[in-house]
Amino acid sequence: MKKILAALDFSPISEQIYEQAVSLATVYKAELFLLHVVHSLQDVYIGVSLANQEYYGSMGPLYIPDESIIQQLRDQAKEEEQKLDELRQKTAALGIDCHALLLQGEPAKVLVDEAERLNCDLILMGTHGHSLMYKAFLGSTSEEVTCKACRPIMLFPRKQGND
Repeated sequence: MKKILAALDFSPISEQIYEQAVSLATVYKAELFLLHVVHSLQDVYIGVSLANQEYYGSMGPLYIPDESIIQQLRDQAKEEEQKLDELRQKTAALGIDCHALLLQGEPAKVLVDEAERLNCDLILMGTHGHSLMYKAFLGSTSEEVTCKACRPIMLFPRKQGND
């Protein structure tokens, strides 16, 4: 095992994923990639276009940026970038070749694409244990990665009581 990709979303399970990734990287003397994905800013554009009703005969989506939400997401991304870099520095201090990756996009797609691009031997990621209704409407990142990745995956289930 030469390359390990650890997907971190900074939920409570991320600490366990990080610790296991460091442990494996130490044992196998592997290169470690810490990946955090932020959603595209287009994901926060909301609204319904009444103008489309006249043109198309029905209402359609209108992507209207909400500047306060976008600024909150920018601030959050900055904080997450700082956390990711702190973990990279902490890991490098242990003598592990470690890289921090903060990317934007749909998490499952980015994770699968990066694992392929980097030619990783293992992906570590968490599950959140969402309800069946949540999965039916929004899907499951871990489920999608499991179906699409051509790499071994180590999944960490959400601990009871953690949201």
